Amino acid sequence: MEIKIIRNQKQYEVYLKRLKNIFDAQKGSPELEEFDLLSMVLEKYEEENFPIENCHPLDAIRFMMAQNEIDESRLAQF
Repeated sequence: MEIKIIRNQKQYEVYLKRLKNIFDAQKGSPELEEFDLLSMVLEKYEEENFPIENCHPLDAIRFMMAQNEIDESRLAQF
């Protein structure tokens, strides 16, 4: 597969599907090099098109608690 800079969502999805297909590539194989290249271009596209804002660690914990329906009293059990 010829790997180019991702320019659109369709190309992104094709590359992502290919990455999933070669996820278990063996060390030293051509697929492992392809995996590395795909990872790099996918990461660049995701950083530009799906940015994730930094958040305070407590906000992340509160979000996960809400998503998992865990209140503070239940969290204290852990």
